[in-house]
Amino acid sequence: NPVGNQAGVSFNLKNTEDVSAKLFSLDGSVAKELMNEKVNQGFCNRVFDMNNLSAGVYLLKLQVGDAYVTKKIVKE
Repeated sequence: NPVGNQAGVSFNLKNTEDVSAKLFSLDGSVAKELMNEKVNQGFCNRVFDMNNLSAGVYLLKLQVGDAYVTKKIVKE
């Protein structure tokens, strides 16, 4: 972090789960939906295209089932 034209996320699932990842601008609006799919158990690595986003600070919300984590992403 900061990221350029691509950003990645990696995680390991114990079970097959519904996974969603969204980028939010600081005003709370969805800047980009990165993924929304069922992911099989095991290691998952995704790389996302960030070309069409303006430089700035975003919040990445990764939701797996009922659990979620939010991380700050800085786009150059």
